[in-house]
Amino acid sequence: MYYFLVNLTGGSGKTKAVWQRLTRVLEERDVSYKAFKTRGDEHVRELAGKISQIADDDDIRVIVVGGDGTVNNVLNGISNFDNVSLGVIPTGSGNDFVRGLGAGKDPVAALETILLRTREQTRMIDLGKISWEHGERIFGISAGAGLDALVCKQALTSKLKNILNKIGMGQSIYSILTVKNLFTMKYIRGAAVYDGDQLTLDKMIFMAAMNFSCEGGGVPMAPGARADDGEMSVCCAAGVPKIRTFFCFPKLLAAKHENIKGFILKNCRYLEINLDEPAVVHADGEYVGDLSHMTVECMPGKLRCLQ
Repeated sequence: MYYFLVNLTGGSGKTKAVWQRLTRVLEERDVSYKAFKTRGDEHVRELAGKISQIADDDDIRVIVVGGDGTVNNVLNGISNFDNVSLGVIPTGSGNDFVRGLGAGKDPVAALETILLRTREQTRMIDLGKISWEHGERIFGISAGAGLDALVCKQALTSKLKNILNKIGMGQSIYSILTVKNLFTMKYIRGAAVYDGDQLTLDKMIFMAAMNFSCEGGGVPMAPGARADDGEMSVCCAAGVPKIRTFFCFPKLLAAKHENIKGFILKNCRYLEINLDEPAVVHADGEYVGDLSHMTVECMPGKLRCLQ
């Protein structure tokens, strides 16, 4: 059975028009499905949890019609991954989850792909989990501390983002906020441990644990990242003057930052971060909190995908 979770507020309202197109296709194909219109993050998690526990359905197909934030809340609501397959029809501003899957942006084409997939044709991908003293959160794209997290936090409530979404330029909000915050944020200091190897973090700007290669609307933070290799790809910028970091952004956007001094790219299964002062932390662009200690780990082959 197909269970559609539809975020009608996604993409500054464009999800409504997309959903109307999709329902016409579903009716023409005589597809049996149930649809739920979501009412905020907690409601999404609640719906995903209840659907994943349906006892008489061993092929539960959860289809998200929304953005990366809705996908993240679904992942954190699923209480039984064994019988669940996930599909995503992107209507958000970043859409990095479907980009990581290699799926296109066209909603009808995405639906056609999802409907054609048998259970045997699905693929298993890794997920990540970030944990701290009072909680934990699963992520599909990335989790990070510092500049990228600060940008994600501000983008969640940005009025400019809504305007840009309406003209099809929603993902540019991340670049705008990155430049704005780079020169105003405080440097971060601390240490990180990658699978047992310690790294001192002096004048850190950001650290991102990537499951897919891109975050922030297509920024290739970890060009070599794969979501089926049982590892995370960590990208960190530390000890780099802010003005130099600014002029390095074109290389970052072109995925040519691997050999730039101060940029660190490393694969690992487990990461521990200890900071001198709390820093803003995100998971899939969703604000987690201001934290000084956290661990991040890879959960290999956790999620079955329909795309």
